[in-house]
Amino acid sequence: MLEFNRAVPFIETPAIGIPTRVPPTSYLTLTLLLTVSDFFVCGCLRLIRDVRNNYGCHRGGHREKVTSARCFRCRLLHVKLRSALQSLLAGWDEDLPASWRKSLGETRLNWKTKTLEHNLLPGELIFPGRKRQPLSTAPPSAHFLRAFDHCNPNKVRAVILGQDPYSNPAWATGRAFEQGNLKQWPCRPQLIADSLRRLLQVIVAARTGNPSYAAGDRAWMKLIDDVRGGSLQLESPRQFFDRLEGEGVIFLNTSLTISVRDRANAPKQCHRHFQLWAPFINQVLTFIATRQSGCAIYVLLGRKAGSVFDRSGAKTAAEHTGTWKRTAVAIRHFHPAAITAKGPAFLRSPNPFCEANDYLRRMGAAPISW
Repeated sequence: MLEFNRAVPFIETPAIGIPTRVPPTSYLTLTLLLTVSDFFVCGCLRLIRDVRNNYGCHRGGHREKVTSARCFRCRLLHVKLRSALQSLLAGWDEDLPASWRKSLGETRLNWKTKTLEHNLLPGELIFPGRKRQPLSTAPPSAHFLRAFDHCNPNKVRAVILGQDPYSNPAWATGRAFEQGNLKQWPCRPQLIADSLRRLLQVIVAARTGNPSYAAGDRAWMKLIDDVRGGSLQLESPRQFFDRLEGEGVIFLNTSLTISVRDRANAPKQCHRHFQLWAPFINQVLTFIATRQSGCAIYVLLGRKAGSVFDRSGAKTAAEHTGTWKRTAVAIRHFHPAAITAKGPAFLRSPNPFCEANDYLRRMGAAPISW
């Protein structure tokens, strides 16, 4: 035992109850070290628990409010996006309807992509979540496989292929372009995503045969006025997507999840998930293109959707089975959010949904009631 100067006060060490002569400064230092160690260990255990529940240091009990302590632990532990997604997606295919699991066979994801090497940042959220486990701010039915829930794989007649979920957790539902916080169609265009608003305008133009509904962004007010005046029958936002789903339309994104910390910089952050989902999206596109019964039109909205379809191998596989152009074909159009010097490119002719029905008629199939 170390001997200290006899002038040092007598202190009893509480851990073992043996009287020893310990300088007060050493005792305080030891106490401080034990406190810090306890904080760090408990913090690590809480962080591991949260990541397993798909909350990480950025979601969960504190409802998306990030404390400085949690941010500190995040920086210390360097939680990789891959690790967080592996915790979230453990057994993910169990959320896929049985009909799709049977049609697709073994499903897989690309866990080797380098884009998942990114470290999660304080406040960074991954969404949509798992089935029956949505974020507190998300729509109750939102989950990343929502597009497949009520869509029969053998009765898909149109694939509306977008890009990725909205960067707002309250908007992203798991169905491309659907905005989950809308109960009614708003009069103010600022309350609805540009992509959904323009998509609706063009679909209504196809439904009614009236191209004036797609005559620029200002035509939104005409659409709303006609709905309120009773001259245009239009379902609520949720019913609109449900009805088209019943028509055999699947609203599919090329990436089913997104991670965002700062919505202002969302485009720079969200592209990390595309390669993860590529194998699964390829399977879905290829299965629909090579079915031996039923006809399907791919409506590829934007360059990203077009490039994903081209790399999927769906067209090549359909050409080998003899279904390409016989029961499957692709239409390419601008993304609804695209803006050019001449205005919203998506609102230009030709109307992709009218084109889709033209192709279905040529194939001997019934048109979609947009």
